[in-house]
Amino acid sequence: MPFSMFERIAEVAWDSYPRPSYIKVCRVPEALRALYYADEKDDSKDVADQLSWAVGNDHCGSYYPVLLGALPFIEDVLRNGGIRSKSIALCFLYNILGHVLDQDCGGFTNSSGNSVDIDAEFRSWMAGLRPLLLDMVQHEDKMSNLARALL
Repeated sequence: MPFSMFERIAEVAWDSYPRPSYIKVCRVPEALRALYYADEKDDSKDVADQLSWAVGNDHCGSYYPVLLGALPFIEDVLRNGGIRSKSIALCFLYNILGHVLDQDCGGFTNSSGNSVDIDAEFRSWMAGLRPLLLDMVQHEDKMSNLARALL
């Protein structure tokens, strides 16, 4: 039986992504788990903030290469998650999209020696997400306005 995306969080080499020296521990796995398990009892802002700080410096709007590793899990939440998790993921993406468009997040060299542009990769991923967002807009529910804002 194939692993679910949630189970694959533990299999990603999160520490292989470059990050500033002041960040001693990668917090992405716990932030993604909080996103998957978010429910009405969780404060949406707390879960979104946890994810934002795990992938970047939310105060200055810069994001680290690990953001790219988190994107497949965020997409999985948008496709298969609960309503609360989906809403948080959409808000997170809206926040990230604003920062990525406002400034250059830079790039890095991946483990294969290839240069990776964070902004370009994120925008490409968002373009691939467009059909899903268009589908979400068609449903008149809590998420349609959030999805519309990302188009």
